[in-house]
Amino acid sequence: MKSSHKKPFSGKQKKQQLSERRERKRGVAEKETEKNVQTEEELVSKTKTKLKEQIFATKRDLRPKLLGMETKEEIDERKKLADFPIDLTKRVNGRAIPLFDITGEELDIITRPPWNYNMTAEELDQNEKVIFEEWITKIIDEHPKNINYFESNLETWRQLWRVVERSQVVLMIVDVRFGCIQFNRKVAEWIKSLNKGFGVILNKSDLVDEKIVLEWQEYFLKQFGVKTLYVKTNQAIEGRTEDWDLESIRNEKKKEGGEKSYVKTTLQDFENFVMELKPPKEIKEEEKPIEQEEDDSKKIKPKEKKLVVGLIGNPNVGKSSLLNWLVGKKVTSVSSHPGRTKYLQTYNMNKHITLADCPGMMFPMINQSQLIQVICGIYPLSQLREPYSIVRFFLERLPLDKIYSIELTPNMTVMEFVEAYAQKKNYITGKAGRLDTHKAAREILTDCIRGRIVFMFEPPKLE
Repeated sequence: MKSSHKKPFSGKQKKQQLSERRERKRGVAEKETEKNVQTEEELVSKTKTKLKEQIFATKRDLRPKLLGMETKEEIDERKKLADFPIDLTKRVNGRAIPLFDITGEELDIITRPPWNYNMTAEELDQNEKVIFEEWITKIIDEHPKNINYFESNLETWRQLWRVVERSQVVLMIVDVRFGCIQFNRKVAEWIKSLNKGFGVILNKSDLVDEKIVLEWQEYFLKQFGVKTLYVKTNQAIEGRTEDWDLESIRNEKKKEGGEKSYVKTTLQDFENFVMELKPPKEIKEEEKPIEQEEDDSKKIKPKEKKLVVGLIGNPNVGKSSLLNWLVGKKVTSVSSHPGRTKYLQTYNMNKHITLADCPGMMFPMINQSQLIQVICGIYPLSQLREPYSIVRFFLERLPLDKIYSIELTPNMTVMEFVEAYAQKKNYITGKAGRLDTHKAAREILTDCIRGRIVFMFEPPKLE
């Protein structure tokens, strides 16, 4: 019978066992280090593979898919910057921030491949899928590292193609606070090449000073040759009692007559703007009237076709609010979270105009930082993993210390400011009982992006 007692184990044997274990660990670590040392080409190839898997491995649906990946090292590097002092030399006088070089470079968009009514649905679907995958693959191969977060879902692009095809006039909706950042020249050129009327709606004009609105109108006309119309559709937001509060600014405009002078846009103004953009109808030979001796009163007049106006633009620019205002009732839900509309929707504005609403979508660009996409409300705050660098952007340009009544000490860092805000709001983490700085930073960004704290970009100076 075997004894249940273990064999004697001396101290010398124990040391030898630990030494062998350390040697094994060291050998494994060396192998892992050799494995992790990759060339630049291998890293780029790995990034391309991940991006393609992110797009093509997803089932067919209408949910927006944003192309782009951040590494943990990039996020950690930005977090370290939160411990650097705030640079107050960038502070601006007023609410307008100069527009620096953050617009990026636009890439060619994909258009619908040629088709005809003799093609089957399967053939059409396959053609669109093949061309779309070739387009996505080309972008990833040429720009694997500096692509912005853009729409990479074929179903959403199909919605855009349908809206543009059935519309005689297409309007690109832009948040007037951000101006040309949300304007895409490639899309405008494509629509104009189809002999469609094209214009820009400067939405949320009640958040912007009159001077800035008029300057953006002049900029779009001279720089891009595009006519614009400013519209006020932003919903009232419970703000603060400071001069930067949205409600205070609205009251100032009412006292000065600003509401009547430029913000108030009527439905008739919108209809006149659309009719002005309507392209002239080309009369074909067979459609030309033939002289007849019959009395004109006996002729049956053809039924007048409605003008279809397409609404396109980035997510969270207020297309749904604009649509509700144009129709005169709530026909679509409104959300501050980007990407609320998922598919093409049509509504009758009146007996002359039909509106076609396209889901909000980002267009491909390179060298456009995540910072500007978050500032413009395009990137969802719920998915933001590092908010402190964007808080720094606002804190260095806007008087957030006065708005939140937080005293700025010499050499104060962004993290210290966020901690002071979290302490003021009593935001504490559940487990560790520490200050919840992430929640505090996201709330500051929410106030700025949703209009509780009013700011805007000045248009670039025209040469």
